[in-house]
Amino acid sequence: MNSRFTRSISSSRCDGKSETEMNKGGQEGSQYPFVSILSMSGGDGHNSYSTNSLLQRRVLSMTKPILVKNTKEMMRNLDFPECIKLADLGCSSGQNTFMVMSDIVNTINTLCEESSKKPPEIDCCLNDLSGNDFNTTFKFMTFFKDMLTSKIPCFVSGVPGSFYSRLFPRKRIHFIHSNYSLHYLSKVPDGLDKNKTSVYITGSSPISEHKAYLNQFQTDFTTFLRMRSEEMVSNGRMVLTLLGRKTLVDPLYRDCCHYWTLLSQSLCDLVFEGLVSASKVKSFNLPFYDPNEEEMREIVRNEGSFMINDLVTHVFDLGHSNEDDSLQSHRAKAGEKEANCIRAVVETMLVAHFGDSINIDILFEKYAHHVSQHDSCKNKTCDCKSDNEKSNGDDKRSSEYSFVSALSMSRGDGDNSYSTNSILQKRVLSRTKRVLVENTKEMMKNLDFPRCIKVADLGCSSGQNTFLAMSEIVNTINALCKEWNKNPPEIDCCLNDLPSNDFNTTFKFITSFNKKLTREGSCFVSAVPDSFYSRLFPRKSLHLVHSVYSIHFLSKVPDGLENNRMSVYITSSSPLSEHKAYLNQFQKDFKTFLRMRSEEMVSSGRMVLTLIGRKTLDDPLYRDCCHFWTLLSQSLQDLVLEGVVSASKVSSFKMPFYDPSIEEVTDLIRKEGSFKINNLETHGFDLGHSVEDCSLQSHGVKAGQKEASCIRAVTERMLVAHFGDDINIDTLFNKYALRVSQHASCRIKTSVSLVVALIRKSLLLCIDD
Repeated sequence: MNSRFTRSISSSRCDGKSETEMNKGGQEGSQYPFVSILSMSGGDGHNSYSTNSLLQRRVLSMTKPILVKNTKEMMRNLDFPECIKLADLGCSSGQNTFMVMSDIVNTINTLCEESSKKPPEIDCCLNDLSGNDFNTTFKFMTFFKDMLTSKIPCFVSGVPGSFYSRLFPRKRIHFIHSNYSLHYLSKVPDGLDKNKTSVYITGSSPISEHKAYLNQFQTDFTTFLRMRSEEMVSNGRMVLTLLGRKTLVDPLYRDCCHYWTLLSQSLCDLVFEGLVSASKVKSFNLPFYDPNEEEMREIVRNEGSFMINDLVTHVFDLGHSNEDDSLQSHRAKAGEKEANCIRAVVETMLVAHFGDSINIDILFEKYAHHVSQHDSCKNKTCDCKSDNEKSNGDDKRSSEYSFVSALSMSRGDGDNSYSTNSILQKRVLSRTKRVLVENTKEMMKNLDFPRCIKVADLGCSSGQNTFLAMSEIVNTINALCKEWNKNPPEIDCCLNDLPSNDFNTTFKFITSFNKKLTREGSCFVSAVPDSFYSRLFPRKSLHLVHSVYSIHFLSKVPDGLENNRMSVYITSSSPLSEHKAYLNQFQKDFKTFLRMRSEEMVSSGRMVLTLIGRKTLDDPLYRDCCHFWTLLSQSLQDLVLEGVVSASKVSSFKMPFYDPSIEEVTDLIRKEGSFKINNLETHGFDLGHSVEDCSLQSHGVKAGQKEASCIRAVTERMLVAHFGDDINIDTLFNKYALRVSQHASCRIKTSVSLVVALIRKSLLLCIDD
């Protein structure tokens, strides 16, 4: 069904429940833990959702007229706002994710041109469960931007969480879209018959089974509407598409869901062959419901926040999802196509429930065989309906160095990942905590305790450290509000890094982040995939920015470096021109960074930045504080001597990095003019102590392995992007580890962290300066 809604004035809850109760969204207590990972198959391989979602693309094409119509109505009714926030709920992964967003953005651009209006800045939020493959989705950022007809500011973020809970701060969303997601329930209904072998309702199911599914859908869809009513502005719109059914006469008639019947038959085949147990199959039920039109209308009417603007039904045939009618004469091929489509949707649930006891390939081979023998594969029996609703109420507010693009830390949570090897960063965060807390408190007081706070961590990387600073900020705000007897604000926590960052691993730690918070409340997490040397957020929307150990990485390797030197960074023997090239690039990048943030931040907003720097101004080539780059250069040279990699390859590898002095940083801040310095501190650190176990310093080999793992986590992806298969990463960092114990600076604190806290000046003050 495709349902569109126009948001009404009502934003108060109808049932008097606390926000904490409502945010649970009915998911607790489920006997079916696989529901919590209800995500499509990730990646972009043969069996992925990204590869097997042509049906969804066809449905998007069918519903586009409704989407365009409501986008235009929303813009006119809201009198062309300066900033629009869009959300796609249940976005999944792949190119389809951005198709709707591009249609909405292009519709807004076209309408603004026709109406001689200035186009708004557009904030595009992509939501799905935290187990969704956001990494694959963010690969298509360039594809999305290429589809846009205008280069107006358009910002993308990923929002992990269930849409049966609150996802956004109050009254922030203007337009919501959801395609083929809302027919999935928050849990498998209670009270189902345990002695059946069908995964969903069939013609032979007891009527109590239909009632259980209907009750769960009523609960979930009511919750969904209530959550959205709090998040949306008045006169906002929703366009929802979900699977439905036509019939009102027989609630058990489900030939429109023949694919679940075929899945049940295929599972029974495995039971018959002794490949899975009957009890396992009997206990597998799908968290799915296909409502009819009247059921939808009744729920919308009873919830009361929305009114239907349109309701349209489209009929489709899953057997034609491959967009090639000729395949219908080749039933085996058509069966394979449908099997791949269904597999992409249910594989993660099947694996979570059956574990190693099921062979997914065999299961869907049987499914494909059943497809060609099922008549409904050739009949259009499934419904796709469109509702468009308006709310009730008196007030109807309705570079040459290509590896730089891979500058992301090592993914996952394995032995060589950044998540496992970032203890140094954790220690740095601990040392800078005082500055972060002080500036958070001052920001809250100076802004008179705003009702909503937007916080950004730029260059967040992945792993538990990502949430350390955020939890400190949130807990500081909550404690301060309690101390001053103020209502705590809703807090929008934005985690930024390049699109190639491992956001999937980051989102695994959301639960532990929530547990660290001292107050249960409205704290919303999102990922913002792009370079912080570009605009990331709408104007004047940010209150607090934090960044640790990121800004010393440049947007590109400087131009004009000598390619006949086998050092990856500045050394004491470098020509002075090399230092000037690096300094010029840092000056350009840091000014850009400050200028971008000045547009995004509110007056009196704060930034706390921590980066690797150096003490001396006397000798610009002195770089013993960066001994880790010297050791990496020497280790690469070892591989050259052994004939493992070519000298030319090593000579052309340079780090996009610069460690500025205090004077260089303060000079740039003063010249850019948008910020004033509130704090400026230096902290010495020793990478050799990053293991948090000083006793390891007496064990040079072990200390070397720890430091090597740390540097590997930071540089591996760049090294692989540059050297390709020519380099053996294990061998390289074994050599690095060996050299660490022989380097004196591993036992002396010579490296420096610069910590600078900035205050965003008011516009008038910037002009006066």
